[in-house]
Amino acid sequence: MTVQDKDATDVTIDKIKSILEYPLDHTLLADASEIGSSEFVNTAKYKGITFIVEAESVTTGADIKFQGSLDGVSGIDLTTFEDNGSTGSVSKTISANGMYVFTVPDSITMKYMAAEITSITDGAYTVTILGKPL
Repeated sequence: MTVQDKDATDVTIDKIKSILEYPLDHTLLADASEIGSSEFVNTAKYKGITFIVEAESVTTGADIKFQGSLDGVSGIDLTTFEDNGSTGSVSKTISANGMYVFTVPDSITMKYMAAEITSITDGAYTVTILGKPL
């Protein structure tokens, strides 16, 4: 096995491990720079739902919220918690570049979830949803 083959094998193994640990790994919004919502993603078979927001080119920022739905059409706002242990809230203000992690308590189960930018002054935002199998 060459070094290149070993590197390719290591990357493949890492991808498989990631898929096994987080089989729900979906980009909801990619480089979004205006108000809008993502599509609802089926989360019925997952727990430990985590939203990751990557913010770039931010000076003032945006407000983002996460929604849950039973039918994948109409949603309700979800209370999420920042990874830093802060108090839960519905709307999240992103005011600087960086990566932000928001978790949904396991006690909240929804068949579908989505992300929405509700206000924005600048920046580009990528929102990814992760989940572990039940």
